[in-house]
Amino acid sequence: MKKIWQKIKVLFKKRPTKFIALGVVLAILLVIMALSKQSGQELTRTLLPQLKLQKKVDISQFGIDIAKVNVWAPIIPQVDGYDKEVYLKAIENGVAQFKDTKNPDELGNLFIFGHSKYYHDKPGDYKEIFKDLNQLKAKDEFNIYYKGEKIVYAVTESKKVDQYDWSILDPTADDPKDKTITLMTCWPPGTTDARWVVFA
Repeated sequence: MKKIWQKIKVLFKKRPTKFIALGVVLAILLVIMALSKQSGQELTRTLLPQLKLQKKVDISQFGIDIAKVNVWAPIIPQVDGYDKEVYLKAIENGVAQFKDTKNPDELGNLFIFGHSKYYHDKPGDYKEIFKDLNQLKAKDEFNIYYKGEKIVYAVTESKKVDQYDWSILDPTADDPKDKTITLMTCWPPGTTDARWVVFA
C-alpha cells in the first residue's frame, strides 16, 4: 500500500494538473449522483402516492377516470367553491363537485375542480391530480361513475381562462336536454394566475 501511495505522489509531482482535473471530474460526478438521487426521491415522493391510489379507491358511487392523464379519483359532492377552507379540506380526498351544479343523472352542467399542484407538506393524496388536464384534446374520452353507473364523456374544448372568469360555471349546453361537464384546475401548476378548463 505504501508503494502505491509513493507512486501516486511521484505522478502528482510530475503532472499535478491532470490530478486536479481528475479530482474536479470526480467531484462533479459525485454532485450529479447526489442530485439524481434527490430527484429520484422527489419523483418517488410525488408520484408514488398517486400511483398507489390508482384502481384502489372505490369510485363507483361518484368518481372520475381519465386514462389519458392518469386520473382516478373520487368526486366529493356539493362542495362550496367560494369557501376556501371548505374546498381545500374537501379536495384532500379527491376532486370536488362545485355546489349547486348538476349531478351526472340530471340535465345541465356538472362542474368538477381539483388541484394541479399543492404544497407537499399539506395533507391529502390528490395534490397534483389535475396537473395534466391541458393534455386533453377535443374528442378525448373519459368516464364519470355515479351510483354504480359509468357515463362516458367526450371532450369538446380544452383551454386556459382568466382566474376571474366565472362564466365557466354556467351550464354549457346549447341544448337544454344535454348533460355536460366542466373540469377545472389552477394554471399553470403551482400558481393561481389562471385556470385550465375542459368542457365535455
